[in-house]
Amino acid sequence: MKTILYLFILLFLLVNSVFAQIQIPFSRSDSASIVENNQRYEEFFTQGDKKEASRNLDLNAVLYWKHNYFDDAIQYYSRSLELNKQLGNQNGIAGINSNLALIYADKGDYQKSLDYFEKTLAVRKSNKEKIGIISALINESVVLNKMSRYDESVIKLEEALTYAREMNDEEQMRSIYGMLSETYQKAGNTDKAMYYYEYYKTFNDYVTDKVITESNEKLQKEILQKQLLELENENKNLQLEKQNWIIKQKDEEIGEITTEQQNLIDSLSKQEMAYEIIKQKNQIQNLENLQLIEDKKTQKLVILIISIALVLVLISMLFLYFMFRQKNKLNKLLVQKNALINQQKEEISTQRDELLNANKLLDNKNNEITSSITYARRIQKAILSGSTDLNILFNDSFLIYMPRDIVSGDFYYFKKIAGDEKIIIVGDCTGHGVPGAFLTVLGANILNTIIIDREIYEPSEIIVELDKQYFLMLNQGKTEVNDGMDVSVCKISKENDLIIFSGARNPLVIVTQDKINYVDAVRASIGLSVVVENKNKNFTSNTFEIKEKTWCYMFSDGFTDQFDSNKKKYSRKRLLENLKNIFETNGKNQEIFLKDDITKWKDDCPQTDDIIMLGFQLNGNKKLNK
Repeated sequence: MKTILYLFILLFLLVNSVFAQIQIPFSRSDSASIVENNQRYEEFFTQGDKKEASRNLDLNAVLYWKHNYFDDAIQYYSRSLELNKQLGNQNGIAGINSNLALIYADKGDYQKSLDYFEKTLAVRKSNKEKIGIISALINESVVLNKMSRYDESVIKLEEALTYAREMNDEEQMRSIYGMLSETYQKAGNTDKAMYYYEYYKTFNDYVTDKVITESNEKLQKEILQKQLLELENENKNLQLEKQNWIIKQKDEEIGEITTEQQNLIDSLSKQEMAYEIIKQKNQIQNLENLQLIEDKKTQKLVILIISIALVLVLISMLFLYFMFRQKNKLNKLLVQKNALINQQKEEISTQRDELLNANKLLDNKNNEITSSITYARRIQKAILSGSTDLNILFNDSFLIYMPRDIVSGDFYYFKKIAGDEKIIIVGDCTGHGVPGAFLTVLGANILNTIIIDREIYEPSEIIVELDKQYFLMLNQGKTEVNDGMDVSVCKISKENDLIIFSGARNPLVIVTQDKINYVDAVRASIGLSVVVENKNKNFTSNTFEIKEKTWCYMFSDGFTDQFDSNKKKYSRKRLLENLKNIFETNGKNQEIFLKDDITKWKDDCPQTDDIIMLGFQLNGNKKLNK
């Protein structure tokens, strides 16, 4: 009996592998898209716009990949890779290498798949992208398991575990512990497998059952930080003013000394001139006397010499006396200056110590704030994890959740309700970071009250009740509220053949084989008062019948409003075009493509807003398909 079961499993894997290699014929729409993408590539390449040229090559690569034309997909990705190397776009290079690795894995060429994942890992490590490094290491581990190289797979997983521990990312650590347990199980090491399974179980319980505690004195800490910065600036200004005063005093003293020295020089010059005049007069007088009285020449000459000597001695004594007084005066000034300088040194030293203490206190406060925000992210994740698992609600789906800061102002909410119906909600609250995160917690708690406690399931009624309660909780006695929320709500029937939608600014996109339907929402936000928005709110529901394979997408404006290096927005048009092109691929491949596309688009530009993108597949009622 066991032999028959093993043969059946082997036959199933063989058939699945064969079908995975069968090339799927192109539809007219796909063929037209390939031709159009090739034309756009030629136009952009001729214009020198290599970035857009590479994007059109990527679009064709995706189309060939989803139809199992692996070699053609590899060719297009390889051409795009060369263009990204010329542009120096490291994120683009890493993304294409990752896609090439996945294609070679689909082909069963695991060694080449491993080589391309190694290239992806090298780029991620050079950019110090820890999330990307962990993802690349996990992908390499999966390929090594396929090649039965379990020891190498364990090494990759342990390296990924080191990065996850550095980031304190409990979810990544939980996944890696699970994969380590699975790898050791395949390698036949039961003890190691059970060891890591216990770690996996512990982290799984920790992540899913963690008690939420209230925290954050964020506002008070920001005020304290601002006061510390103002104190620092005031100390710097005071120090600068004192230095300017010292320089000014020194300049005035130097000016006084220079004036006194100049007066002294002028005085000496006049005395020398007077002396020369007297000398000349005496000489003339002596000559006249010599002419008159030759016998008195010697006597007068002696008298003259004695007089000159006396005058010189007197002048020297006066000069020495004056210099002595001047030196004493300068010495007194120098003593006073040294005392003043020492006093100023002590004051500057005291201010420096106070400034160092203030900086140290500021660093401690910053670390406390960062720790608090990081803990707030855990709380937010725990709240959002309280929703029903998306993989339980749909056969195929994906979720892209990219906060701009540590915590996000965007949130999601999934619930399975009575009669196997489903409620799917995507929200975008005012602001970013901690303020936005607080609003998401408030929104999630109100939704629990409306859906679980009051059992209100109609999308438009949910939004109306959410608007009332959100406004009342934010109002606090005021007539106007400036904080609000954009939200989209979908209710899906148990047969997956009907979808009822209502939205406040957030839209719904429905994509089928033949068309794409952009369902706009009411242009009013939740929570904002009528006075602020200057418009009446009339939330209604729209019902759509699902008759064939359909993908539905819900997202916030953070995706379409992202800027690139040329200050251009990603735009709704670009997003709809991409959704149309990736319609036939599974949720995992759609998630990879959209993440890579938005990452390459923003390149080195900062993320503009929080980003959330949700996609899920509905197959419709089989009776309707007939």
